[in-house]
Amino acid sequence: MRIVLLYPPPWKIQAPGEEPDHSDEGPPKDRSPEKRFGGDEVAIPYGLLSLAAQAIRVGHDVKLLNLYLFAWQDITDLIRHLPADLYGLSCFTSNRQGTVAVSRLIRKIYPQAYIVVGGPHASALPREMLGHCKAIDGVVIGEGEATFSELIENLEHDKLRGGISGMAWRTNNGIEIGPPRKRIDNLDSLASPVDYFESHFLMSSRGCPGKCTFCGSASQWGRLVRFHSAEYTLEMIDRIVNSQKSGIIFIKDEAFTLNRKRVLKICDGIIKRNINFLWSCDTRADMLDEEVLFAMRKAGCQRISVGLESASPKILKSINKGITPELVLSATRMAKKFGLQIRYYLMAGNRGESAETLKTTIDFIVEAQPNEFFFSFLSLYPGTEEFKFAEDSGLACRDMFFSEEFDSFNFTYGEDSPQLKEIYNWINSNQGIRRFWDYSIAELEVILNLFPNLPAAHMDLGGTHYHLKNYSEAEKHIRIAIDMGYHLPSLGYNYLACIAVLRGDFKRAINHFEQAKERGSDNIIDDNLQSLRSWLVAGGLQSRHQINLIANHDCERSFIAKQPMLPGPIIIQDVLAASDASPIVFMPRQ
Repeated sequence: MRIVLLYPPPWKIQAPGEEPDHSDEGPPKDRSPEKRFGGDEVAIPYGLLSLAAQAIRVGHDVKLLNLYLFAWQDITDLIRHLPADLYGLSCFTSNRQGTVAVSRLIRKIYPQAYIVVGGPHASALPREMLGHCKAIDGVVIGEGEATFSELIENLEHDKLRGGISGMAWRTNNGIEIGPPRKRIDNLDSLASPVDYFESHFLMSSRGCPGKCTFCGSASQWGRLVRFHSAEYTLEMIDRIVNSQKSGIIFIKDEAFTLNRKRVLKICDGIIKRNINFLWSCDTRADMLDEEVLFAMRKAGCQRISVGLESASPKILKSINKGITPELVLSATRMAKKFGLQIRYYLMAGNRGESAETLKTTIDFIVEAQPNEFFFSFLSLYPGTEEFKFAEDSGLACRDMFFSEEFDSFNFTYGEDSPQLKEIYNWINSNQGIRRFWDYSIAELEVILNLFPNLPAAHMDLGGTHYHLKNYSEAEKHIRIAIDMGYHLPSLGYNYLACIAVLRGDFKRAINHFEQAKERGSDNIIDDNLQSLRSWLVAGGLQSRHQINLIANHDCERSFIAKQPMLPGPIIIQDVLAASDASPIVFMPRQ
């Protein structure tokens, strides 16, 4: 069967020079034209990768594309080159308008195709999704692999297209919803996405035991947390690192360290297999201890992200977070003992919020000194307890996601006071990842003594020396890190190139940039090399212009946008044209 799986754009994105689409499928009025997309938002959903892997394993012809940043005219032209029997689209609240627009486009071009939508937003509002968009035939609710596989089998044998557990569908008599689908007990039975697609993301478990009111995890995965085995996880890691030649992995489990025995086994396996890479993970502060943190750092973990949300006990109770500020402070100090980067996720505008509760959170950040923090406002998502509360209180309704124009439904509770408004304004102007605290040279030297054989410990020390302009010491430790087999040698050579520029040795700098490119593609290195060459052509030191180069080794590197993981260029060979016809290339717009 011909299957096309798509991650739609947020809405109809205009090409440069075009007027925005002013229909209900165009950009919302509250979206600033200057605001750019980024982070996990543009990465293809892991669930879509998994659906594709299951279908490919049993022999189907599957095309998987990330359309998140593509202009509408390009998507229209692209869909005309992608005939299929079955189209599957992944719908989040952020791209609900784009999902509807792409569905309608497919229906117009391929009236006989079957169109199914899944993802958190559609799963929470299956009846509303089908009622609003007549082009959609069905909605996969929650965990999708078994449901999608059964749908494919039914379509292949021309069986009744409804009556499937875990799915909603359209009938002549209206919309029907099948019984809930039993969750997959053995996740290791699934085909791994990394066997078919390059990915720097990995999920080794599904679900979270937390009951946070703002989170929709339970509606998607259920309350019971399920895990891939340590062996299966290690095989996925090995393939990403050694077959795909990736030096960094973002583990996107909601609570990676929940099963500490499994985490220790994974860390031990990484070391025994000598899998050389850097990684980060998300978890809860109440699932960390010194033994786990030491093992993770030794196995290459560079950063841990934890959801603090608020340091006010009142707010933590209101959102049912199940942690205390003291516990987060303890976990932070343990993590910093081993040189791990620690990031806090924070949320403003929860029920009971006030200037006092937000000041408590800000004061806590100053005390705890995380390396980074990320502030956002409360967003109400269907399928969460917080949305249900707002719905029951008459503050929100399900239809608004289809009848009103907004990017995300940010709903801030709180007293009407000048102090609170002032803090909200500060948060609004400081959204995104904010760097707050860095290790000192003395602290990094202590950490290096704990991990003398860890290349990343030398790179951390070398990078800090670089930013403090101690270039001889920086070069020494960076070279040691590279010689010891640092996971991302390209970033090490990028440091060396930048040091050479600062010393006026431009020939050596270009050589180091070329060495960096040989050891890994990275936008930062390409931009630095281009900047240096342009600067030299313009006269170099005689031009009176400064050259600005970027040198760091953060986990959040600038990856080359490549399909389907990121919305990179799409190359289509026109099968209707002559065999020697030039391929058609579609480019993202942002």
